[in-house]
Amino acid sequence: MNEGIDRSRRRAVTALVLIGPAQSLGVAAMLLALPGPLGLGINLLSRAWMVAFPLFWAVRIERVRLPFGKPSRAGLMLGLATGVVILLVMLGAYALIADRVDLPSLRSRARQTGFDDPFQFAAMFGFIILLNSLLEEFVWRWFVYRQLETLTPARWGWEARQGMAVALAALAFTVHHVVALSAWVDGGLVVLGSLGVFLGAVVWSALFAYDRTLWPCYVSHIFADVAIVIIGYDVLFRMTM
Repeated sequence: MNEGIDRSRRRAVTALVLIGPAQSLGVAAMLLALPGPLGLGINLLSRAWMVAFPLFWAVRIERVRLPFGKPSRAGLMLGLATGVVILLVMLGAYALIADRVDLPSLRSRARQTGFDDPFQFAAMFGFIILLNSLLEEFVWRWFVYRQLETLTPARWGWEARQGMAVALAALAFTVHHVVALSAWVDGGLVVLGSLGVFLGAVVWSALFAYDRTLWPCYVSHIFADVAIVIIGYDVLFRMTM
């Protein structure tokens, strides 16, 4: 029995090493190291890896079912409720700091990445809301969370193990957002934004732990991305007096 547990833990560590850095590397290439077509291509390759690797690992190594089963009604309602709260909190926080945003700097960064074009902005954020949020839930909640759950000490109670996995999965999810935020804003806004991402990820990991399907956390995540679109549009395209 111990041998089986040790094998599962070694397998979980291997999976985390192979998936964990991928999104951070893609984001860093696109926004920091190689802005332009090359960086975008590297980012797209990292996204492809983040889909292909968990699928391969689940089907060929773990031999588990994918998390697209029917969610519970309670899970969906929790996803909807938390999503609305997250959206309102994000818009409220932005309203408090909007006057401190360095618009010229952000718009300069947007020109480098092509986000200053309204059509490209709409296409990118359409992808982010509908597909990227599902991809992130698939990777960070279903795949990464379960690996971390496997690594929590077996002597702990189940609730404690879930709590630790929720916190660690949220922390892992936050890393590539720190990289992305660093490309757009400085100092305190990076800290504030990263804290917000971490708290949102705690909510989504907890939703997955509760329902064991992606749909509640996906629904909640969509609201957060809608808030980002609203904020991003206001920052990049609003007229200044």
